[in-house]
Amino acid sequence: MGKSLEQVEFLLNPDIKYCSPIMEQVAQILEWPFSIEDYTICLESFEKFWFFVAIDKETGEPIGSVNLGFERSISGNEEEDCYCLGMYYVREDWRHTGVGSALFKKVMEIGKGSNMVLLGVLEMSQKYATKYGFNKMPKYVYILANIPIEHLVIPDPDPRYILKDFKDIELAKLLAYDASISHRNRGKFLYNFITKCKCYCKVALDPSGEIVGYCNIRVAYANFLAVSPLYADNEAIAQTLFAGVLSMIKDIKKYRFIEIHYPEFNKEAQRLCEFVGGGHTHAQPYLQCAFTKKVLPVDEAKVFGIVDGTNTFV
Repeated sequence: MGKSLEQVEFLLNPDIKYCSPIMEQVAQILEWPFSIEDYTICLESFEKFWFFVAIDKETGEPIGSVNLGFERSISGNEEEDCYCLGMYYVREDWRHTGVGSALFKKVMEIGKGSNMVLLGVLEMSQKYATKYGFNKMPKYVYILANIPIEHLVIPDPDPRYILKDFKDIELAKLLAYDASISHRNRGKFLYNFITKCKCYCKVALDPSGEIVGYCNIRVAYANFLAVSPLYADNEAIAQTLFAGVLSMIKDIKKYRFIEIHYPEFNKEAQRLCEFVGGGHTHAQPYLQCAFTKKVLPVDEAKVFGIVDGTNTFV
């Protein structure tokens, strides 16, 4: 007997016991850079948040998911607010049964009439555009760079810049710096994202004490390190931050690789990743950011690595 939607129950923001297995599957099979704490982080951080999980009624097992978070613009202009879609996944043995379409329909109904955004793998971007209207795209894709730990080269820091631990920085100033680049009002999410799972974070200051960049590297469930994010005013600062954060990770050799997504036009980010990988970095076009109504502004030149999560787009 074939599988059908009649065998499926859809749960909204369920108990963690239904979310953890699906997140573990995605982390292990697709190597998405999730932490098991991400579900709780999003529930606690977003003004509005929906996590739909599809359950096989017979086995009680989760077989698919999608989530949606409402994110405001720092500008206060409601037209720049958006709904961020992520964690869209259907277990392979349940694909082509209508589960994925049913999940997607649920979040599209919530965001209907508003600007929605997702980061989709390139092979899915055309489907998202034609079927669901995610057809407003910036003129670049994100490169996925995979840096093998066994070839890791930690760059020399630039002595002009001072690095501080996340806990030693005035939070409001760091969030203001983040907002100047992302244009998003995401302070609560960012704080929880950095502090509620295993992360290593440094903030760069110029000689006058002004914040000029920050880098956060988190431990992903599938035993690798994800740069989330790396924002910097220039290449020297990005290099200094990368050096500082990598030096914090004393057991770094136990991880499989370092992952970072950067805009394809950022040749400085490309150069940094190639250097840190000792010439063994593997990079490929991977993600397309896409909106339903309009592309939202970002200070793209300072993005050396995006917040590599499931509910943001930069």
